[in-house]
Amino acid sequence: MSQNKKIFSIIGPTASGKTELALKLVRELPFEIIGVDSVQIYKFFDVGSAKPSQEILDSIKHHLVDEIDPRNIFTVWNFYEEALTRVNYIFEQGKVPLFVGGSMMYFKCLFDGINDIPASNIKIRNHLEHELENNGIESLYKRLKDIDPDYARNIKQKDTQRILRALDVFESSQKKMSELQDLPKLNLFKDFSFVNIALLPQDKMHAEESIRKRVYQMYKDGLEDEVKNLIKRNIPRDHPAMNAINYKETLMFQDGLITYDEMIQKCIVATRQFVKRQKTWMKNFHFSGQFQNQELTDILNLVKTYFK
Repeated sequence: MSQNKKIFSIIGPTASGKTELALKLVRELPFEIIGVDSVQIYKFFDVGSAKPSQEILDSIKHHLVDEIDPRNIFTVWNFYEEALTRVNYIFEQGKVPLFVGGSMMYFKCLFDGINDIPASNIKIRNHLEHELENNGIESLYKRLKDIDPDYARNIKQKDTQRILRALDVFESSQKKMSELQDLPKLNLFKDFSFVNIALLPQDKMHAEESIRKRVYQMYKDGLEDEVKNLIKRNIPRDHPAMNAINYKETLMFQDGLITYDEMIQKCIVATRQFVKRQKTWMKNFHFSGQFQNQELTDILNLVKTYFK
């Protein structure tokens, strides 16, 4: 195997058993894990993101997990650049990168490349966030619609992250996001090949039960207290991670907008819908093997063939 060219990935929907499989592979083969999760990347977002336990993180190195201060926003572009840095570092250590996660947009950029969009301008970003606080997202969306109607038409009117990013890009570069997205993509991983393993639930009924157990366990493990502590840390409520599944619903409950039972049900439904979207993304990826989550030995045997 040309170890300086092959990168491995475990890709699967929420609650499919990715972490268990990754840990088994790391214990058997010279892998280092790189997380592909847009919420687990942040510190303090532990329970609601199903982040591996601190004991696991202390014993097995996880790159891009529990690293970013949530007072900052970690973008897809940040992930793309940092992923390449970690891949090169892991190969330099004589090991092999193993991407693990369920953030499908992150995987898509690894496989297909990414648009070369200007970096965020801190002064402009701060000014936009001040406007957001004073005037609301509706005002910013209207401005974006006037500047770049094509891009505005393809995003939600309350998608704070994308609206702010598009206005930031335009005000710092005078370039429309819709025009930048039409340019050829930058592919930093063109010299690597990917060995992708799809991990899927055993069946629909088993997947549904796994989701339900996962949600109930999160609240047993203290998700409510975690969200209260995030608020105490002054993490903005419009932060992308605060709008992620489980966090968004918990905030609604703590604001008195829904009951406890409604919160649980909303988390289950949102997770179920998210799993459907993840599976749709996966249909467009190339896999070296597709497995159910009880087939760990078969997966290990397949991966080992690449090391012979």
